Formats: sequence, structure tokens, C-alpha cells
Amino acid sequence: MATAIRVSVNPELLARYVHPVEKTGLPPAALEGLAHLNAEIEAGPLKDALDKLLRHHRKT
Repeated sequence: MATAIRVSVNPELLARYVHPVEKTGLPPAALEGLAHLNAEIEAGPLKDALDKLLRHHRKT
């Protein structure tokens, strides 16, 4: 039967807080170029990725 419990924490093992970095979005000219490319290429994984990228950057 246990009569006592000892708990210890090593603070060096805890992840340190890192303040999130503010990132600037893609410039409008880059988004326009990607949109033009997206309109010109055939359906496939690259077109899907460009669609997703453009949707993401147009939200902000």
C-alpha cells in the first residue's frame, strides 16, 4: 500500500511559447498570374492545388 506520492516537473521539457509571426499575403500581381495560369491548365492535381491556394489567399 502506498502512503505518499511524489510528483515533479522538469520545466526544461515543456515547449516554450513562440509568438505567431504575422505573414504577408501574396501580392495582387502574383494572385492574378496564378489565376491566369489556373484558367489555362487542364484539370488535375496542379489545378486543384492552385484552386485551393487562390481560395485561401482571397479569403484574407
